[in-house]
Amino acid sequence: MHLLDARIPPPLIALLFALLMWLAAPLLPGIDLATSWRVAGALPVLLLGAASCLLGIRSFGNARTTVNPLRPGQASALVVGGIYQYSRNPMDLGFAIALLAWVVLLASPLLLAGVAGFVLYM
Repeated sequence: MHLLDARIPPPLIALLFALLMWLAAPLLPGIDLATSWRVAGALPVLLLGAASCLLGIRSFGNARTTVNPLRPGQASALVVGGIYQYSRNPMDLGFAIALLAWVVLLASPLLLAGVAGFVLYM
């Protein structure tokens, strides 16, 4: 696993999992819900994920350190305040929550395996 450490940016990994989930959705049983209900369910979850990511970025900005996980040597501070009091990595948590919103939008509970896969990979 050392070969894969910090080689691919986390947002790209989240997008890859989202793509795989989208490709798998038609092959899996789903819940028959109107699109408006799926959007109404997914939107607040997506906003929660985005808020987690943005609060993490803001905490890094307040500490005047880099948010780039590909260059850990450029970090100038250990951030333990703000949202980091509650989550070790709120940006990855935000991506996982956004993938959960994607599950709601695609209306296929078995796609939760994609969220679990993302979390395990990260």
